[in-house]
Amino acid sequence: DAKFIIDTAGNVGIGTTAPSKLFHVYRNNALTDDQFRISQAGTGDATMEFELPGAQGWYVGIDNSDTNQLKIGTTEGFGSGVALTIATDGTFTGSATNDISDARLKENITEIDSALDKILKLRGVSFTWKPEAKLNNRTQLGVIAQEIEPYFPELVLNNSISGPEY
Repeated sequence: DAKFIIDTAGNVGIGTTAPSKLFHVYRNNALTDDQFRISQAGTGDATMEFELPGAQGWYVGIDNSDTNQLKIGTTEGFGSGVALTIATDGTFTGSATNDISDARLKENITEIDSALDKILKLRGVSFTWKPEAKLNNRTQLGVIAQEIEPYFPELVLNNSISGPEY
């Protein structure tokens, strides 16, 4: 039973004699979860890098200076290039989440016509997520995307986990 192999094409197999990809790990054991571990015992970060020729590299890992947070970013060492941070409780922040509201960081500010009239037409709701959403089961407060879209279409991204709608 092979534990490690490099085939003639250069594919590396761990637990398989026929690696189907550049790096293929296989274990036939229903009693344990398969795991891939990157550990860091020193002061560095535990990260993986993804890179294509001529493209920006991306890093995924745990920043050693902030060990309770998983980070995804474009700079080694997670300096100024952090795009997404996920805390152990599931909360996240990132440049794509628009979680910053400081006027000092904004430009091209224009007023929304009849903003209050539009907001007053929205329905505030409390809800719990359906199981297929795979989100926490606590009661949430918010609004419904389909009800926001007629008034503020730029706030709604039609990219659902359940299909092409919302």
